[in-house]
Amino acid sequence: MKRDLQALASQKFDLIVVGGGIAGISVARDAALRGLAVALVEQSDFASGSTGHTLDMIPGGLRCLQRLDLGRLRALSKERNTLLRNAPHLLHAVPIAVPTYGHGRDGKSALHAGLGLYDFLTSHRNDGITDSSRRVPPSRTIGRKPVLQMFPGLPEAGLTGAAIFADTQMHHPARLALAMLRSAVDAGAHAANALEATGIVRKGITVTGIGVRATKSGDSFVIQGRMVVNTAGAWAARILEEGLGVTFDPPLAFSRRLSFVVDRRPTYRIGLALLDESRDSRTPFSRSKHHLFILPWRDHTVLGDWHRPYTGTPDEIGVTDEEVEICVDDINERYPGLHLHPREVVQRNAALGLLERYKGGTRRMRDATRARLVDHLVVHGTRGIISLVGVTWGTARLDAVRVVDEVFNRIGTTAPPSRTSAVPVYGGDLDSLENLVEEVHEAARAWGLTKDQAWALARNHGTRYGEVFDLVHKDSSLAGSLPGTRVLRAEVVHAVRMEMARSLEDVVYRRTDLGLGRLPEPALEEAAHLMGHELGWTAARTRQEVAQVSSSSPTVTSPVAERARAVGGSTVE
Repeated sequence: MKRDLQALASQKFDLIVVGGGIAGISVARDAALRGLAVALVEQSDFASGSTGHTLDMIPGGLRCLQRLDLGRLRALSKERNTLLRNAPHLLHAVPIAVPTYGHGRDGKSALHAGLGLYDFLTSHRNDGITDSSRRVPPSRTIGRKPVLQMFPGLPEAGLTGAAIFADTQMHHPARLALAMLRSAVDAGAHAANALEATGIVRKGITVTGIGVRATKSGDSFVIQGRMVVNTAGAWAARILEEGLGVTFDPPLAFSRRLSFVVDRRPTYRIGLALLDESRDSRTPFSRSKHHLFILPWRDHTVLGDWHRPYTGTPDEIGVTDEEVEICVDDINERYPGLHLHPREVVQRNAALGLLERYKGGTRRMRDATRARLVDHLVVHGTRGIISLVGVTWGTARLDAVRVVDEVFNRIGTTAPPSRTSAVPVYGGDLDSLENLVEEVHEAARAWGLTKDQAWALARNHGTRYGEVFDLVHKDSSLAGSLPGTRVLRAEVVHAVRMEMARSLEDVVYRRTDLGLGRLPEPALEEAAHLMGHELGWTAARTRQEVAQVSSSSPTVTSPVAERARAVGGSTVE
């Protein structure tokens, strides 16, 4: 996957996609697999916005049952199955325990009945998944004693047990997005990051392309296309206002969704759901409040997510130290036995989620359940441009199918069927993850790679792990790990040569596992030197890249990484 600006400037495309989050990547992949000439541009880095800062879950539609939205429930369950089949190395099922208290709608019997109906309605959730370890298990209930054994310190008054259901967790959201993007590129799409859309080019009422500028060099040019799809998420309104002088009606509104990675090693692999104060007025049969989750993720624990109304610009979202303390206190109040401290937070995530209606106050938030899809010919009289603002990873593929169908309609060509439900993502053509790990480990024995490193390579690269090993064959020094980590030097070089990594942040947070916990400073410096050698950085630029990552992350440690603490009861296996 090469960044080829000359190719973007020299040809006319059927479709130009603006925005490299999961919505834009899904549109590009669907269109390319159907034979369209596609260009995708991203102003920062692929999956660097909300796509890469989620709670890492692909829901199967349980909340839709509470809202009696059975059509959406089936759609989410089917899409979850599609992802599990097509990206088996990057997704897995995780059980989640919901403690039950008293009786009535908050009791174990009522929840058990509801989950039984959910299991029935999602009975096809494992169709086509041949590896039994990758299947989504049915729900079940457990008694009070096992709950307290797994989660010591939960409030005990009125506790009757727990119901356990399963959802799907992403191993690494950014790598999943990259796998989909590489599928699009393999199918013929052209993509480039660090390429900002500066304007929309029109001839009369017809959009004929976009102006772009390379964010580092400042080089500007025009990409020509028959159709443009604006998938810039929270930036989508800005593109319309600056390029066409129009706005969304009603205006886009977002909530800020906060989640955190905590430096605690899971004792079990079962998550825990705790009640939050946020409510959803459309959910007549819910357990009255929103849930916060404590989930096992890799060697760490994930907390989230907190929904808060947001009125600022998308460039300014972030998480303050004060907010970390407030959210940690919130978790400790609901789970006193956790004894969590803000210093244990090693990664802060802030994503923007689309709202259907904005009224202010956490008790009045209403998350959008459908993407905003606007054909600007119909709404504004401008031909050749469509806007799509997505709502969730779980429906991104379906939203893309709708958009690409409309693109074919607009360019006057019969749309062939979408292929994305049946085509594995890049590296996803495998039957058994366990067998793949063994294959990687056997192939890496000559370089002394551990089973843990083989597991990481198999999860992050799937069947395309050989691309990393090809670099080691040419330069055996790349077989070694960065100090204090399991990340290979070859992975850093691979990220630059094959995955368009342009900055150290790209490698740390979106191409490798470096940013998923405490990061030793020597590893950060060596990664920067490897990148600098590949990209021709000066010594000053290399130091700047290290300083930028260090200043933005509280988890860079010197001289060696701290050992993760094993704390029982925080999450469950």
